[in-house]
Amino acid sequence: ISAFGDSARAKWREAVAYTLIWHPDASLEQQADEAIDLICAAQQPDGYMDTYYIINGLEKRFTNLRDHHELYCLGHMVEAAVAYHAATGKDKLLNAVCRCVDLVDSLFGPEPGKKHGYPGHEILEMALIRLYETTQQPRY
Repeated sequence: ISAFGDSARAKWREAVAYTLIWHPDASLEQQADEAIDLICAAQQPDGYMDTYYIINGLEKRFTNLRDHHELYCLGHMVEAAVAYHAATGKDKLLNAVCRCVDLVDSLFGPEPGKKHGYPGHEILEMALIRLYETTQQPRY
């Protein structure tokens, strides 16, 4: 399973979380919990979660923001984590995405020595607003 992989899988996880808000379903929630366990098991010590690069070479991560959609997919994963937390009160995925967002924050920015890139999609920025609303952490 891809930690956040392609955009279709990222959107699917987000859709499951929103579905559970409106239609609680113990079986679907259990499936989601099992998927979240797999996602969290793949997370790297520094917080990185995209299994494409975990499998194919971490040295390639964040090298092609325009075409490889790492930050776009992370945005959907953040949205899924926020929605899943709203639906269930569970914070395992929320804590995992916070670690990944913290990693991205440590790598990107206007400061010297940081990457000066952007993904070309606004989903991560929108997701950060939702993450802030949920966590009340100003860094998001």
